[in-house]
Amino acid sequence: MPAHLTPSQIALLLDELYGRAGQGWPPEMRHWQLADDLGCHPEVQVAAWDLWQTELELTGQDVGRAGAWLDFGFYEAVPVE
Repeated sequence: MPAHLTPSQIALLLDELYGRAGQGWPPEMRHWQLADDLGCHPEVQVAAWDLWQTELELTGQDVGRAGAWLDFGFYEAVPVE
């Protein structure tokens, strides 16, 4: 788990990164770092997604679209070394 972030903080960061992606902004270093961390700790991604999904539902946002971005677009934006 990213030592410096709680699942709640990760959910907030995912929401911010999702918003940036929706506006066409390119990924930045914290996006890449988070993708790397979550790739190593899928259980943390699940916990953060549960929190973010609840927030999306409560605010009337498209949960399916955000979930697809998290499953595919979030990781595709990260360069493979």
